[in-house]
Amino acid sequence: MIAALADHSNPNDPRVRHSNRFGKVSNRYALQVTRAYGGDIEQVARDTDEQVAARVAEWERAQGMEPRDWVAWGRREEGKGEG
Repeated sequence: MIAALADHSNPNDPRVRHSNRFGKVSNRYALQVTRAYGGDIEQVARDTDEQVAARVAEWERAQGMEPRDWVAWGRREEGKGEG
């Protein structure tokens, strides 16, 4: 995961901000976002959460996957519901 290489002591590191922003949705969402954007986390940072979700879903479909409900997936990870 790109954030694994980040300087977590520096909250201004764009990789840390990316990890923090999307890690709140699901443990795996930040990586999926990175993949959907071809690693361009600067573009991700400029997009709204809704734009990011739409792009991730579009990328998942293009990869032959059924788009996930990442919020539900995150709830399942936390043991708070089905995902």
